[in-house]
Amino acid sequence: MLTFSGLTSVLLVDGASFLFAALTLFLIILPKQQEQANEQKNILPVELERNVWRELLDGLGVVRKNQLLTAIFVISGVTLFGQGFVSVMFIVYVRTVLHGNALVFSLMPLVQGVGALLGTFLIERAYRTIRPAYLMSFCLVTIGIATFVFLYIPVLPLVLAMVALIGVCVVGSYVTKQTLLQIHTTDRYRGRVFAASGTVGSLAMVLAMLIATATGDKLGAVLLLDWGGIFYALAGVVALVMLRHEKVITKASSCEEEF
Repeated sequence: MLTFSGLTSVLLVDGASFLFAALTLFLIILPKQQEQANEQKNILPVELERNVWRELLDGLGVVRKNQLLTAIFVISGVTLFGQGFVSVMFIVYVRTVLHGNALVFSLMPLVQGVGALLGTFLIERAYRTIRPAYLMSFCLVTIGIATFVFLYIPVLPLVLAMVALIGVCVVGSYVTKQTLLQIHTTDRYRGRVFAASGTVGSLAMVLAMLIATATGDKLGAVLLLDWGGIFYALAGVVALVMLRHEKVITKASSCEEEF
């Protein structure tokens, strides 16, 4: 769309999508909880902020006491640290190495989305028959290898094929990670653990993005994307080591152990 109709049309469509999302919120019907609402009104903003931090620390405390959750957090942190370099430098790679325009760049998320769609069909059976350590390790290492392939063989059809393969593997690693978090966290702490996971992952990604932004001009897109591929592959190795005792996932029921 950017190539054929300009930036204004892209911004209008993007704005319309957010407006549509906001309007759909009005269709959500929540049960009436007047007493809870009244209590919430009496809580000061400072107390609310303290509650947020307290629940985040509670989630991290649960993770610290559970080796498998700790492993998932480490794997996720390493993965998203690598993704931070990719997020900043991939567009630079398309422009400076592939010499592509907006149309070429738009093909990248398109083919990755197609790969992700294919991945949703493959992962459902795979994660019920393959140990999480093997599945997650294979997906993350494959992402690293695919990154190296398109970096050093910058031919557009091959790059598109590697990006599609990455889409498949991203779904595989993400679904495995989320499922393990789901079944190894009790209902009481699940929200806090997921919030802590998102916070830790975001911090790792932002740190890598800051490094890439500060060093991009000197080091170049290829070298920084190399780092992204290396950290993805490293995350795969960590997954193989730290999740090696986890059995095949057979059901999505929560662990009954209280922390």
